[in-house]
Amino acid sequence: MTPRQLKRIGRQRPVSTRIIADGCRDYLVEVSSKFGAGLLTDRRGERLRYRSLVEVYEVLRRCGIERSILSQRVAHDETIGGGGRHGPAEFADMPVTVVA
Repeated sequence: MTPRQLKRIGRQRPVSTRIIADGCRDYLVEVSSKFGAGLLTDRRGERLRYRSLVEVYEVLRRCGIERSILSQRVAHDETIGGGGRHGPAEFADMPVTVVA
């Protein structure tokens, strides 16, 4: 789904968004509705990757989205020095308001 499609669909029916922060590189945006879920893409179908939360907030705000969930991967190894004993890192979700 492109940002333009998100804007159009968001006016017609409820959608939810999730900002995915997986590591230290980029942010992805997942869009969910009663018809399914998928990542925001460009017109060619390539995943849109954002370098900062400010950039994500600007796109979501232009699409009419006011609230989202920020999902960040919790790195057990880095926070408690487990060395991989604790299995794969899990996501922690936090509600955020897209500021105007």
